[in-house]
Amino acid sequence: MRGLSDQLADRMHFSPACSIHPIDSDGNCQWKALSWACFGDTHHHVQIRNRVCNEIRTHWSHYKDFVVNADTYVHEMSKIGTWGDHCTLVAFCNVYDQHLLVMRNNQEPIMVQPASTNTDVKASQWIVVVYNQVKNHYSSVYPYYASPTGLFLGKVRKTI
Repeated sequence: MRGLSDQLADRMHFSPACSIHPIDSDGNCQWKALSWACFGDTHHHVQIRNRVCNEIRTHWSHYKDFVVNADTYVHEMSKIGTWGDHCTLVAFCNVYDQHLLVMRNNQEPIMVQPASTNTDVKASQWIVVVYNQVKNHYSSVYPYYASPTGLFLGKVRKTI
């Protein structure tokens, strides 16, 4: 498997070719990476966190398999500096009706899609974040509007 930086820079994988965009390591990295991927800046991370927490609280039946207690989970997750997790990625996709590709070092990417997903989603409708499992840290890509190509998504789907 090719390195993450090489995959991001490959025009066969991403259009336009992109690079890792650093995000602060302050406990809000997942939220800031999602803000960057959607809006091109990190200033919307609190709004994203609040909308995601409200989604989990309001539609608990969709997320109950991820965590045990909704009240405790949402209370902790709503605090600035609390790390996001897979449950928050799923809720983000549902709230924003976004398709998310999580790129990882030396592992296959993870595709996270909203529950109401359409099977005919164009490659340009995907947003990308980068997860470093060694550092337990999220970053984003530059430029923020880079998206995976259909060819790359086809390869990723075959590995899932």
